[in-house]
Amino acid sequence: MHRLLAPVALCLGLSLPATALAQYMSSFGYSFNNPISSTCNSLMWQHANARAVYRSALERHGYTDAQLEKMSEDDMKAALGGGAKAAAAAKKPRAHGASKFKPQKKRLLLGKMAASLVSDPAQQKVLRDLFEAGIAAYEKEARSSGGVHDVAGAMGFFIATAYSVYHDGAEPNPEGVEMLIRALQAQYDTPEFARVAAADKQRFYELMLGLATYLGATYQQAAAAGDAELAGAMKQTAAGAPRGFLKLDPDTLRFVPTGIEIAR
Repeated sequence: MHRLLAPVALCLGLSLPATALAQYMSSFGYSFNNPISSTCNSLMWQHANARAVYRSALERHGYTDAQLEKMSEDDMKAALGGGAKAAAAAKKPRAHGASKFKPQKKRLLLGKMAASLVSDPAQQKVLRDLFEAGIAAYEKEARSSGGVHDVAGAMGFFIATAYSVYHDGAEPNPEGVEMLIRALQAQYDTPEFARVAAADKQRFYELMLGLATYLGATYQQAAAAGDAELAGAMKQTAAGAPRGFLKLDPDTLRFVPTGIEIAR
């Protein structure tokens, strides 16, 4: 998916200050002062450790990876302590739909994002066009995997884009990115997340894809122009994605066919 960002940047001729993105991400992404970001962050770390423990126990009981991927945390609890009936129910396929949303007919955040980054109306239009092109490219690529209008898909794409930028344009393993998205979908398949308003999910979706597009396009432009200062600023900003959303060090994070791992 990341290779789609380079032609977007070249076509639109983006040239914007590097500090703007870092400021926007700091206030909107990593301090979690909007409802959907806060929900994503708390759900991820409230349940991640528990799932790891339950998964390990169920593996010892003979559950397969395919079965475990379809189980929620409650399913795992039931399988461990709810008797044979609960265990059988937990093995049934489960659709991870809470991270998806029905979009409104218009964008909810892209205009505000552009205005927060630059004050000139002409540059704001360039940014909106860039965001739209990035979202269109993402959705074309993600349609086959079910990542369209899906918070988890957009977040996974943003993290993968940031990984690529931080590692000097190296693309992450595509199967690993897909596994990360699947894990996020399963993580957010909770009653709490299902209750989040569709409009809030759409804003976060636009935020993640807009930031990923801006980050990837600006880095590509800087690298092509030999602008080491701008490229360095984008890499520094990119480091915040795995730290902010996964609580992982970008220097040791690796995408592998089975998901993500920490290099030793």
